[in-house]
Amino acid sequence: METSLKVQVCMCPSIYDFSCMCMSHFFPKLSFKSVVFRVCESNKYVFLFICTYKLDVAKKEEESERDRIDKLQKERDRKERDQKERDRKGKGQKERDREENGQKERDQKQKGRKKREKAKSEEKGREETKVLIESLDAKATALQAKGDDRRAVRLWEKSLILKRNTYGVTSNEVNTARERLTKEYNRASVRLIALQNTSEAESLLRRAQILAEPFPSSLALTLNNFGCLYKSMGKIRIALRYMLEALDIEQENCYITNTSGTHINICAVYSELKKYKLAEQHARLAVRLLEQEFFGVVLSPAEDPTIMEMMNDVEIERIDLYAAAVFNRAVQLEYLQKWDQSLRAYMKSLRVIKKFPVDEALKSALTEACREAEGKLRNKVFKQRSLLAKVKKKT
Repeated sequence: METSLKVQVCMCPSIYDFSCMCMSHFFPKLSFKSVVFRVCESNKYVFLFICTYKLDVAKKEEESERDRIDKLQKERDRKERDQKERDRKGKGQKERDREENGQKERDQKQKGRKKREKAKSEEKGREETKVLIESLDAKATALQAKGDDRRAVRLWEKSLILKRNTYGVTSNEVNTARERLTKEYNRASVRLIALQNTSEAESLLRRAQILAEPFPSSLALTLNNFGCLYKSMGKIRIALRYMLEALDIEQENCYITNTSGTHINICAVYSELKKYKLAEQHARLAVRLLEQEFFGVVLSPAEDPTIMEMMNDVEIERIDLYAAAVFNRAVQLEYLQKWDQSLRAYMKSLRVIKKFPVDEALKSALTEACREAEGKLRNKVFKQRSLLAKVKKKT
């Protein structure tokens, strides 16, 4: 077998020296004992062994190189396969991502289309509901004008339900409808009380009380009407409790303008209980509040004619309530046997109903009552003044 290996044979004085030389030059990878064993055979065996070793080393190195190249090739092939697999997976992932993104876009478009269709449908429904609400309100107003309170209230209740479903519970439209329905309940209950239909009136007032919770003015009006209801049923103390509760709410909320009416109602209840002094106090408060509202000042007896002449061309709302308040005060003063003050109050009431537009039924009733009281009181006042004059002469 041919080889390019150059072998140099050296003569050594001893086996140890020879083995050391072989270890350093020819046998770097073999153990010392192996070298010694080979050397002990003969020089010829040493020479053959060295050549064989070198040839084996070359062959092993060549095989090692091939193995290294094969490993590198396999590693390269593996990396290429891995890269191709990654590329394939990456391409598949991109396609999947592209497909998912496309699906998302399609879903979003579909949702947007459905949302627009739903909004359009809801808008159309709202418009139809608004038309229906307006129709119900108009019919209810017409029925109320005819005096059919029951059907009018039912239509307003339907209108409120539709407004809740359309605009939301806390919307301004719903709050306005609630307050209006509360007032309609109260108006209808007042008519029913006048007709002695107390059970239905109480039912309407219960509904009104629930709806009126957020609105102090409407709640006070409802409690006031509860008082009127129980007064008509003969439950005077229960009526007084409701009216005083209404008065507390009105005094806590200064913007409420019905306080004078509550004072008049309380005056009537105290009069029923024969507490004429308290009744007169509330009647006086009602008169003062109304005079402050109408004239801007509280009128004294001497100023009454002058102020009323100055207000000749002024139309005053709720003047009938003012006339009733003055008349009620006159009645309570008569019960308290303050004849002179009572007579002046009756005369003031007559001036009011003559000077200003008052409900005809109220005007007729007050005029008759005042004329009757005037005749009695003038005699009592004359006797009282005569008696006082005689007492002064004696003293």
